[in-house]
Amino acid sequence: MTHMRRAIAALVVVAAVVALLLVPDRGSAATTRWTVDGYKIQVNGQTFFAKGVCYFPLPLGNQSSRPPYGDYFYNFPGEPPVWKPYLDRDLPRMRAAGVNLIRLYSMWAWAADDYVVSPLNGNKARTLGHGAFMDTAYNGGTHPMYVLVNVFIEAGRWSDRAYQLQIEDVYRQLATELKDHPAVMGFMVGNELNAETTRGNPQFWQWIDDLAGIVKAIAPDKLTTMALVDDGLLSIDAANQVAPRSGSRVMPHLDVWGINNYRGTMQSGFGDDFWSSYRDKTSKPILLTEWGAPASTHVPDVAYAAGGVPVELPDRAQDQATYIRNHYNDMVDHSTFNAGVSSGGALFMWADQWDKQECPTCSPLAQDGTNGTGGFPGKWWDEEWFGIHAIAKDPGRPPGENWNVAAGRPYPADTLVPRAAYDTIATLFTVPDPEVRVTRGTVAAARAGAGAAASEESTPDTVDITLSLLSNQLEGFMADFYVGAVVFPHRGANSFTIYHLAPDLSWSVAPPGDLGLPGTPAHSGPLTSLATVELHSGPVAPGYYVIFFGVTVDRGQGGGQELYLDIGEVEVPGR
Repeated sequence: MTHMRRAIAALVVVAAVVALLLVPDRGSAATTRWTVDGYKIQVNGQTFFAKGVCYFPLPLGNQSSRPPYGDYFYNFPGEPPVWKPYLDRDLPRMRAAGVNLIRLYSMWAWAADDYVVSPLNGNKARTLGHGAFMDTAYNGGTHPMYVLVNVFIEAGRWSDRAYQLQIEDVYRQLATELKDHPAVMGFMVGNELNAETTRGNPQFWQWIDDLAGIVKAIAPDKLTTMALVDDGLLSIDAANQVAPRSGSRVMPHLDVWGINNYRGTMQSGFGDDFWSSYRDKTSKPILLTEWGAPASTHVPDVAYAAGGVPVELPDRAQDQATYIRNHYNDMVDHSTFNAGVSSGGALFMWADQWDKQECPTCSPLAQDGTNGTGGFPGKWWDEEWFGIHAIAKDPGRPPGENWNVAAGRPYPADTLVPRAAYDTIATLFTVPDPEVRVTRGTVAAARAGAGAAASEESTPDTVDITLSLLSNQLEGFMADFYVGAVVFPHRGANSFTIYHLAPDLSWSVAPPGDLGLPGTPAHSGPLTSLATVELHSGPVAPGYYVIFFGVTVDRGQGGGQELYLDIGEVEVPGR
């Protein structure tokens, strides 16, 4: 029994755990300062994991090439958002689902005298503001949703200097307007500009870094990123070779790489090779600036051009929800909260978007399909079907219109019909998700036998154990934290000993037959996030170890306590 006690003592360095379980200082509610630390993205010094959605609330039948050119987020001085019906429809539902990041595609800075948005800077008669939208997103700091601002840049025009100057002008104005707003996470300087013919061009990377530098000079406390097409990370390879540097830092004004990633299958997640390859190529943090799957399949199962009609997957597109759940869990498993590289991402898309047709005769009033395939549940890469909501046109709005000229206001917003994936993210994004990670390493022992050549044998005798808890919507509720271990002599043994962590930081053996949680938790207090707390790193005695980390949360109002639990296990063989 003594060696078992020594093994448990070696397993857990408890003082750091209890200290980190206390509520940290999250900084002033009036400011948000975004920084990076290795692969971590931090807000006011706290590690951030993005539970985001991509948002482009285009009315059904409209096109992004018409006013307001994708900017449904502006207001004029002293007035509410012009497109408030859309925001009132969507933002409360996002917050209820635990969304903490809204990734935008288009924001502009000026409008003409007739209030029509000027997509570049051809008419600066009226300056657009976005503070009312940002205020709504931030919600006074209560379950805030942070915003990643983007200006639409045409891929084929990035090298046109006159066009560059227009884009730079817009970013200067937006950065000046939004640099101090607590809702703003940062600015995206380009979406999917890294074509095969572009990624090897040093001038491309120089301009993107210059653009990021313009933003950082005005808004140093906000992040800069760009969203790359996932080309097998070839663009990051190219940037490492030809992009500007400051010392060893590639793209010195770009804080975070964004990647639009659609790898994997319904069951596989993104794949371990993606995360390990990313770590090998760069030291910048990563956001998955798009990820997700269509909610459709084809009947018959042929290309759209061959007569395959896109239809929604069965049971409110349950397979789309399963794909999303497994990919989200993969992001969490490889997150910086678990000593990985992922800082989360933005799920594509909040709602179906009917203007992404692939044929010249397609109508924005029809939900079209595609001829391309991917590893999706329904097989086909139907870009108009990625939403976790279907969309139904408001019957009072004329097709193709969005603005009621006679009334001087937008038409009522279209109706969103939630798919199963909305229910899935509402669970994944809101509830506490304690994580225990247990990994076994090796040390090399040089051994030589009599009359034999020396050899090295790797012996699996080191164990790393960490705890983590992602930020969630129950933060601030009173919670009890439990840490314990069940130790067997070996896997399959019938005998075992249970150890509980006590409030005084000591380990105690559980009473015989006590298979539940300890009667007294290791710590009680407001629920907060926990990022990669190392419990142990080093050798342990032989045995089979099962480590548990449990959190019970009291929501009040007589609802009782809810238990959230994770278990990690490892076997350390004898030598």
